[in-house]
Amino acid sequence: MAINLIKWTDTFLQDFKRGRQFYSELFGWQYADQYHGDQLVYSLARPGTADKYANGAMVAGIAPCSQPKPDDLPWNWGVYILIQELETSIKKVVAAGGRVCKEPMDVMDVGRMAVCIDSCGAVIHLWQTFAEFGANVKGVPGSVCWYELTSPDAQESIRFYADVFGWQAEERQTNGEAHWQFKSATHVVGGMYTRVDETRNQGLWLPYFQTDNMDHQLNTCRKLGGAVVFGPVVETGTGRYAILQDFEGNLFGLAEYESN
Repeated sequence: MAINLIKWTDTFLQDFKRGRQFYSELFGWQYADQYHGDQLVYSLARPGTADKYANGAMVAGIAPCSQPKPDDLPWNWGVYILIQELETSIKKVVAAGGRVCKEPMDVMDVGRMAVCIDSCGAVIHLWQTFAEFGANVKGVPGSVCWYELTSPDAQESIRFYADVFGWQAEERQTNGEAHWQFKSATHVVGGMYTRVDETRNQGLWLPYFQTDNMDHQLNTCRKLGGAVVFGPVVETGTGRYAILQDFEGNLFGLAEYESN
């Protein structure tokens, strides 16, 4: 399995029951629930078209949050970067100007993780896996189609992710505006913009979920207690995107491609 790639996304919700319902109605997700003893600790989201796939089809995760989210962190949907060895990657994060906000921990028998902050304030999850790991459904509504970093300082973020993960950044132009595409060897990892006004002036990573009916889902999000934070806007040659928040304020993206 290739390392230094973003392989997963999840969010933690204080109202776990309502959160499951929110995303189920928004994306048509079904859930494969994970228990620790008798306690439900995690729900693996499967697309509404999961009957077309193997039983293990997964796109994202939702978990209960028993403690208030910290006020000093942009705690939204989180991205998980698959790494070879956790302690080595943590040392690189700290050496590159980041910090650890949740120390290494074992996650049952599936892996080890730590939560860090990059040098511009964005949350990243480091994941050392013990088994096959990551989303395995793409190209259908409700699946992740893109990851994007919003950074207040593009050159600093380029340096940080090169130092820690060896990513290369290629500058591009869309609608006359610069953005960057991160690559790890030949693998595209995600993108980066400096438009922090779109994300409430926060530097953060966002997963974008694919839709074939954006207007309907924007309305559904509002009806369920969420909100549209930015957009929708058109990116020439690609399609439309918008940034939404759920009823607890967790940000995520929505993308509708022209081919749809």
